[in-house]
Amino acid sequence: MGYDIVRLNEKGDVTKITEVNDDDYFRLNIWGMNEARQLAAWGAGAISNERMMEIFAQNNSTNTNQFVDMLQQFVSIMTETTEHSKKTPWLEPFTSNGNTASREQCWAFAEALSSAVDKLTASPVMPDIDLDYIIDFIDYLNNSAHGVYVG
Repeated sequence: MGYDIVRLNEKGDVTKITEVNDDDYFRLNIWGMNEARQLAAWGAGAISNERMMEIFAQNNSTNTNQFVDMLQQFVSIMTETTEHSKKTPWLEPFTSNGNTASREQCWAFAEALSSAVDKLTASPVMPDIDLDYIIDFIDYLNNSAHGVYVG
């Protein structure tokens, strides 16, 4: 389960993926996309610093190997998405599969993620986040000149 993101070409069609490591393709699992959305919402100011610290603490303490904990984390994901969706409309295409995101939505997502990364790198405390992967996603979004399909 996850998000297979493919760049659109200049006609708005999904780019054909020709190899495993194709530059037009990016994948995030459901937990990774949730983390990216939360970071972007925080970077855009839709989630307060205090609330983001609570999210970091929850994400780092939940044992997702247990079914009940997985369900609780899923409920948290859905609640967080609803809380900040009005302040971050550009995240809408990235909330479920089968959507198309415009280049402007991709760039807004990337800008907000960049702001979150700046906040994290300036912090003396670093939560358990794969920043390199987030930075790769920022680069992917910034280079999506015609938008993406979120599959």
